[in-house]
Amino acid sequence: MKLTTTMKDIRAAGPCEDGWEKLLKHMNKTHTEAKHDDTEFSLAVVLESNGLEDALWVLDNVIQNRRICTLFAADCAESVLHIFEAERPNDDRPRKAIAVARNPNATSGDMDAAGAAAGDAARATMAAWAAAGDAARATMAAGAAAGDAAWAAADAAGNAAGAARAAWAAARDAAWAARAAAGDAARATMAAGAAAGDAAWAVKSKRLAQYIEHGEAAAQMPWPEMEEA
Repeated sequence: MKLTTTMKDIRAAGPCEDGWEKLLKHMNKTHTEAKHDDTEFSLAVVLESNGLEDALWVLDNVIQNRRICTLFAADCAESVLHIFEAERPNDDRPRKAIAVARNPNATSGDMDAAGAAAGDAARATMAAWAAAGDAARATMAAGAAAGDAAWAAADAAGNAAGAARAAWAAARDAAWAARAAAGDAARATMAAGAAAGDAAWAVKSKRLAQYIEHGEAAAQMPWPEMEEA
């Protein structure tokens, strides 16, 4: 299935006004023109114009390819899984949630159960970190990063009815995990941690671009390289 759309279809799906105005400007269309414009164009145009969140919304609500949304979310979660497993090496719930998300035969019940289990793992991680109190100040970022990594897995296995939301949440949590991990590893400034998060977010946009170009086959491809933060 080609990941293409039209201005007419996007408008009919009820986009947010800010996002719609941004796309209109990028496409050089008036409201009247766009409302009736059924010329197909690639989802890559929305990604370039509006960014990752709006592109995922169009993918889910207009193109309605929730399989790609779910695969993308699983990729985002897996990209920071090592952070969680370094903190909790005997807890495989997030890893299992990612596997369920990728399984094309998984039922909604399977997805919900796996997502809930990964969420429990995230809560357990954050609770253990909080209970350690002042003695764990040195590992604060590591604990936060591990929790965010587990939440990314939980989002990836979320109910398919919220595929775009789940994909965006997984990407966000994965970026936060990368940001927190970078700050802890280097004991760096907040600005350095923010730069790491921004770089992680940017590479996730490039990962979605791979899915737009190659479809489900992108799941077997290596990630684009992350630029230096």
